Amino acid sequence: MKSKITMGDKNGGDVMGKFWFKRGVLLSVLISLSVVLAGCWNKADKKSSEESAFSQGEAGKDGALEDKVYSNYLKKNTAALDIEDNDKFSTLKLLEKDTKDKEIFLIGEYHYVKDNSSVQLKLLKYFKQKTNFKYFLCETSYLAAKKYNEYLNTGNEKVITELINTEENLEFWRKFYEYNKTLKEEDKIQVVAPDIGNMDNNLNYLIEVLSLKDLPMDMKGDLTLLKEYKSYIETFSNLEESKSGMEKYVDTYLNENKEKFTKLYKSIESKKASYESILKEDYFGFNYVLKNLKDLIKVQENTINYGKTKDFAEILRIRDLKIAENFNLLYEKLPKGKYFGIWGSAHAYQKEILSKEGVKTNNFAAQLNKEGSSLKGKILTIATFYDNCFTSLSGNSQPLSSYKSNKVMDEVIKSKHTLIKLNNDNSPYSKELKWDFVKEPYGKPEGGVTTDYLQYLIIIKNSESDVIINE
Repeated sequence: MKSKITMGDKNGGDVMGKFWFKRGVLLSVLISLSVVLAGCWNKADKKSSEESAFSQGEAGKDGALEDKVYSNYLKKNTAALDIEDNDKFSTLKLLEKDTKDKEIFLIGEYHYVKDNSSVQLKLLKYFKQKTNFKYFLCETSYLAAKKYNEYLNTGNEKVITELINTEENLEFWRKFYEYNKTLKEEDKIQVVAPDIGNMDNNLNYLIEVLSLKDLPMDMKGDLTLLKEYKSYIETFSNLEESKSGMEKYVDTYLNENKEKFTKLYKSIESKKASYESILKEDYFGFNYVLKNLKDLIKVQENTINYGKTKDFAEILRIRDLKIAENFNLLYEKLPKGKYFGIWGSAHAYQKEILSKEGVKTNNFAAQLNKEGSSLKGKILTIATFYDNCFTSLSGNSQPLSSYKSNKVMDEVIKSKHTLIKLNNDNSPYSKELKWDFVKEPYGKPEGGVTTDYLQYLIIIKNSESDVIINE
């Protein structure tokens, strides 16, 4: 599969274990540490023997709770999912308590698994019905979100053709569009996307915005700098992919690129009042995309470290920090409303995980959930785990089994699609860190308890991969 210079598109996003230099210059690193966890414990309506044992701290020889405590909990907090495209949501009733006081509902996935779309469309409709969320929080860029919103408003698939490259993803958006049409005007869903995008699209957007305005001489100078910078980027993009080209990239491009961009950035920043006056309603988008260009250069620096260490967290940790910054800008700008989102699972954890090498990943949701955040305690994470499935993330169908078979969960998983609630009353997953259902290399917890990271688990079994339609 050919790489686009894109960070985090669901369609081209988060490739785990792959790393490119795009024609010798821009490293299009698409990463997804699809980390998914699970566990459960049900609300007790009356004192039972297992509750009593739990409250007394019944534990094994290492102090950990015994399997039967987990087993008794899971039996009451597991549901086989109906993922048919209908308005019947009885198999999702485990979620109802958590629809009341949360502001952001995140689904964590491993990309390009066929059954994802059916599960997620069902959840989208459920959360819309229960919470009337306003925003679809998408793992893609600000500029891509503009195209998705245009599609939802018009139904013109041409505007999203370049964003979608699998059959299941296309079908998801078609059904999303049809569903959105049935909603009242004030209830229609809007796409919001805080990822940092790619160099080419960001530059083209900035040039286009300025080209449509009647600019004073000093701002015309900035437009000239933008065009010169774009030409500089294209020069390196046309280098032959060779060992010498890569060495030139590492030794020359990064420093030169940073120097040229810094000059451009400072020139624009020094005229902030003029830009606000002339761009008016376009100023926010212009400034936001300019920030993302700056962020991309920082990501490229971390990509060099990734090339040395082969630790994906080198890129993920800076990317997620920038995504969180972007989200906060959008959150403050947009009218208040709830969010429902689909992200690679690593982004959706509410507490930082570690890579195999012990590097923090600065998970997006963890940044929003940190102390002092207005969203602290207001995020719900549902992570998806896979057993005997396939993904086409690398361009060809590849086996995917992120779920690690274990006794207590295996005995309650009775269908292809299973929902497990981790955070019910008296949950053992809220009392200790249980991680025995996660296969390596899907991330490691950094202390705490399981429900610090996520509150629900969906396990998908025996799914085929998405079918690639546009490489």
